[in-house]
Amino acid sequence: MHKYLALLFVLLLPNLGSADVRPLAELLAEKRVEFDSTPGGCEPSGTPPLDPSLPEFKSSEHQERAFTDHFNSLEGEREICARTFVEQYRAAVLDYCEATCLGAYVAGGCEHIVIYSVHDGVLYNALKACP
Repeated sequence: MHKYLALLFVLLLPNLGSADVRPLAELLAEKRVEFDSTPGGCEPSGTPPLDPSLPEFKSSEHQERAFTDHFNSLEGEREICARTFVEQYRAAVLDYCEATCLGAYVAGGCEHIVIYSVHDGVLYNALKACP
């Protein structure tokens, strides 16, 4: 689904603001667009690493805010430890995403996935790992 939305955006962007807004079928025929099962030439590399994803908690908005506030209030060595945990988690998610081509159909690719990969479950594990 996302690849089609991205395609629509790319094909229709040049026509925004102009009087020439043609049907999508015509634009597709003109551009000779082909759908590739591996966009951008992404091919999974060998045996993928283990999925580093940590489970999200089924928490309320209030509980989520409490994790974030507690994480942001850390100081000293505990702050360094927790922020290092989160950065290493993000790096592991990026490595996994790139190795498995998960970002191939997402606007922004793996970087987009990494940005949204940190949730209350990750913060909880960071706090737990850094007493």
